Amino acid sequence: MRAAVEREVHEETGIIVKAENPVHVFDLIERDAGGKIRFHYVIVDLSAEFIRGTINPGDDALDAGWFGADLLSDLDLTAATRELLGRLGS
Repeated sequence: MRAAVEREVHEETGIIVKAENPVHVFDLIERDAGGKIRFHYVIVDLSAEFIRGTINPGDDALDAGWFGADLLSDLDLTAATRELLGRLGS
């Protein structure tokens, strides 16, 4: 799992990270108009240490950047993401 995270982060952003421990696990279920399950994702967020590189978002990202806690209120984040970042930052 850590190797997959490191590879994906590099492919999608151009930076090298060392993936560490899981910090959050959740599932996301997408349903069709009739309520039947179309997709069921299990998402595992890992912490990571920045090693080197310059952020260069891939074609699947509009933008990427580094943001301090003081700028989080300016970003379009879900409530769950805000809660997670607040918990991790304390």
